[in-house]
Amino acid sequence: MALDLGTLKFYDPLVGGVLLHGLVDCINLKKLMFYILATIPIHGVLLNSAFFISSFIHIATDTNKTASVLLHATIAASTFCDAREIGTSIMLLYMWSVHMPLMLYHSTINKDNLSFVVIITSILIGSYKGSFLLKKLKMINDVDYNRVNRSARIIIPPTAQKIVICHVLANLN
Repeated sequence: MALDLGTLKFYDPLVGGVLLHGLVDCINLKKLMFYILATIPIHGVLLNSAFFISSFIHIATDTNKTASVLLHATIAASTFCDAREIGTSIMLLYMWSVHMPLMLYHSTINKDNLSFVVIITSILIGSYKGSFLLKKLKMINDVDYNRVNRSARIIIPPTAQKIVICHVLANLN
């Protein structure tokens, strides 16, 4: 079952940039092997639960368990109050201000120039071609995309959820 993030304005570059940051896993064969798990046929509540748990772990790895609980509780509350856009905005703010800068920081202190270049390039390409990528990955469609006010209903389809889970597993320390 796809997760509905609500209708967002001006977000396609932000979502597109986040979308591709995990491409850095492709330059490490050990990490890339985790993506085989994306072929496992899980769906529905089981997949959504695994996605949520992986998101919790991913954020806890960046920050700590308490911060991850608070962030996810805030997002859950916004969804419960039928304000998905607020939850998605919070998650995008976190990804752009904490998660992706931490990835760049770690690649810098580890003197991993190739990872740094791949992360920066994928974020730039994702940001530049956000709506195109989101359409190709079935996260938005032409029916929902409003070119005038640049808003779209964004969903995370099952395949994208599986890829996020693989990204998290590949980056566990």
